[in-house]
Amino acid sequence: MFSSASRNSLLSPWSSMEQSDTEALDISTKVQIHGVLWKRPFGRPSAKWSRRFFIIKDSFLLYYAENEKRNFEANRCLNIHPKGVIPLGGCVVSASENLGMPFAIEIHLEDFCVRK
Repeated sequence: MFSSASRNSLLSPWSSMEQSDTEALDISTKVQIHGVLWKRPFGRPSAKWSRRFFIIKDSFLLYYAENEKRNFEANRCLNIHPKGVIPLGGCVVSASENLGMPFAIEIHLEDFCVRK
C-alpha cells in the first residue's frame, strides 16, 4: 500500500509532535543536578544535620526526604511536593570549612531575614 517513505511523511507531523510533547513532559530533562546532601535547619546552628535528597532545577534547590531519591531515579519524574525549596537567584553560595562537615556550603542572600 504505502512505502515506508510515504507512510513516514504522512505520519511525521504527528509522530514528531507526540515525541516532543513526551519530551516536554519529562520533567527530569530540566533538572540540572540531583543527589544527596546533609542539611541543617535554617536559623538553628546547633540543630542536628539530616540527609536530604536534592534537585537543582531552574535556579531553585528543592529538597526531599532521602527515600525520594529512589522514586526519582526509577520514574525520572519530579515530585512537586518537596519538604522545602531554597531560591538560588541572587544568592551567594560559598564553601565553608567551619560547619563541621566536609565539603560544606553556605547559601547567603542579603534580603533574606529570619522571622522570630
